[in-house]
Amino acid sequence: MKFKLSLTGSKCNEYPRLTILHNQQVVYSELIVDSAEVEVDVDLQYDDLITLQGIDKSQGENGKWDTQLNEAGQIIADKWLSINNICIDNISMGPEWICRRVPITLQEA
Repeated sequence: MKFKLSLTGSKCNEYPRLTILHNQQVVYSELIVDSAEVEVDVDLQYDDLITLQGIDKSQGENGKWDTQLNEAGQIIADKWLSINNICIDNISMGPEWICRRVPITLQEA
């Protein structure tokens, strides 16, 4: 099965990292710089699991913050990752499927 993601990454200090695992084995792990398309080819069985992990956002660890606020408390820079589209075997799942059908659990790596 070809699993393709269309993504957008925004940086604050550095770009977000996306890690894709197939049954707990890393099949992809890279920074997502601006816009990117990531494709992995996996041999899926009925009970296999595809896991997306990210974004490695720092919340003050070692003095590093991946969200910058101005003096008024407004966000002026942020590290985030957006999934724009998911294709499975070159069939687009579309934005409505992503929002309503994918049980998203963000896992910080």
